[in-house]
Amino acid sequence: MENKEMNSAVESESNEQSAYVSSELVDLGIQDNIRNDQTKTTSDTSGIQPVMKWNWGAFVLPFWWCLFSYCYWQLLLCLPYVNIIGRFIVAAKGNEWSWKTGKWKDADYFNKTQKTWNKAGIIFLIIILLLIAAFVISDLFRVRY
Repeated sequence: MENKEMNSAVESESNEQSAYVSSELVDLGIQDNIRNDQTKTTSDTSGIQPVMKWNWGAFVLPFWWCLFSYCYWQLLLCLPYVNIIGRFIVAAKGNEWSWKTGKWKDADYFNKTQKTWNKAGIIFLIIILLLIAAFVISDLFRVRY
């Protein structure tokens, strides 16, 4: 009988302590962050999944893509001479690396951002190819003396 009373006294004391700690966490704003992190992880697993495919933005603009996608060590792949092969690596694996940083608020936002980078990369590539074509064509029709 004495054991049961002692156990209930210990339980009530631990409940009071956890309530006290919990109220302090709420005062600091930590409790809300813990709840948000818990709901974020559960909604990410049950909702939209991040898209892991080729990224034209990472291929055409690897330096800027790495900066804005939280892939800082991958900037080494943008160094001269390494960059020729590095572009292909960043374009193929970049989305995966960026998602694994854990700095994105959810998969939907990540996908929208990477889709924008894809569009920007394609547009930029088209502009570059048109400029190259314009220079080649203008050189063909240039009058030579």
